[in-house]
Amino acid sequence: MQVQFNFLPLCLVLSAVILSACQPAGNDIIFVSRRDGNLEIYVVDEDGSGQANLTNHPADDWWQAWSPDGKYIAFVSDRDGNPEIYVMNADGTGQKRLTDNPGDDDGIAWSPDGKQLAFACRGDGYTDICLMNVDGSSRVNLTNNPAAEDSMPAWSPDGAQLAFQSKRTGDFDIYVINKDGLDAVNLTHFPADDGNAVWSPDGKQLAFTSFRNGKADIYLMNSDGAELKQLTTHSADDNKAVWSPDGTRIAFSSLRDGDVNIFVMNVDGSGLTRIGKRNAYDDQPSWSPDGTRLAFSSLKSGDSQIFVINADGTNLQSLSRKPIFGGKVYDDSPIWHPAGVLSGQRQ
Repeated sequence: MQVQFNFLPLCLVLSAVILSACQPAGNDIIFVSRRDGNLEIYVVDEDGSGQANLTNHPADDWWQAWSPDGKYIAFVSDRDGNPEIYVMNADGTGQKRLTDNPGDDDGIAWSPDGKQLAFACRGDGYTDICLMNVDGSSRVNLTNNPAAEDSMPAWSPDGAQLAFQSKRTGDFDIYVINKDGLDAVNLTHFPADDGNAVWSPDGKQLAFTSFRNGKADIYLMNSDGAELKQLTTHSADDNKAVWSPDGTRIAFSSLRDGDVNIFVMNVDGSGLTRIGKRNAYDDQPSWSPDGTRLAFSSLKSGDSQIFVINADGTNLQSLSRKPIFGGKVYDDSPIWHPAGVLSGQRQ
């Protein structure tokens, strides 16, 4: 399996009454499913009830992201010919196109105050980081570097800066930039790929993936690039770090058992714990807002489904439901409702 820095999801139309009744209340999980033959965004309650197709469109919809207050969902869709950014209410109503760009737009990140969206904007053979208001107005190219490939923006918890990965030096490095587009700084400066940067909830540190030892490992550094520390040292690839809401633990995906599994460790790399069973292809971990559970996608049932499990590895539960008329599920990329908590999670 090739470890990548960014990913697109792998991957029943319910009645309008059920869909409109599905109102996220802090315990809902959104995910992508191909059960209808194309990628759609679904929602399900933490106990598996209230499952509904939110987008319900013949085109592909993916890269879903909750607003910080949980009232809206931004997503990417190719329903108008190429990947563009849309937003909708949390119940799927009010779907609105925000971008109209000949190039592809994706990699959505909400600002902590919920007023802006950062995203990767493509054009003329290069990729930049762009910002816009949540109604699509006041779009600005933040990085504006024709020689670069900038992607995967992540807001600092105070909303003052964004971290992103850039190939402007030949390999991917992690940069931070002020939200006004000034003072872009390369934090990693290493001749190997560094990416998938995620802020700690207090904004003091960044966890990221690096290939500087010839394979993918999880590293930690201060938000200014100082005090670099390697957290994983296994011979297999470790990737996709996700902070717990209280900032004391990090969940990540690993190939260390010959298949993809999810592990949790303390922020100093100690206390490593496998979550789930071996050889189940568990991936895409997402913390519950209270930090007691994880949602993830898994092939343990033969096709990709959404599961939740306690953070200590107990009480595994499947949330996916087979289509009424049979067939595969293909559910992927779960993201827990923020419930008003900014938890440092990224799609």
